[in-house]
Amino acid sequence: MTSIYDLRCDPVADLRDPLHSLMFHLPRTAPDATSDAGAPRIVDLRHRLGVSTDDPVVRELLSALRPAMANHREAHPLFLDHVALAVAECI
Repeated sequence: MTSIYDLRCDPVADLRDPLHSLMFHLPRTAPDATSDAGAPRIVDLRHRLGVSTDDPVVRELLSALRPAMANHREAHPLFLDHVALAVAECI
């Protein structure tokens, strides 16, 4: 499941059961990088508070980060930047 939390709303999570999750911070400036690729500028994300979606593309992109997270000292910053850019394009 993919969930987007707007940090301006001071979100709180109560995780009671074990689960696999990956959380990352997408700075508000990250979508601006998409305009470098010729895409229209993203002003704000469209999401419904408290609603998760199962996006197979985002799920697989984030799964690609697992090996990098397991051995983060060897994760190339360019790879991480490109995965983050791809996720930003999806949302």
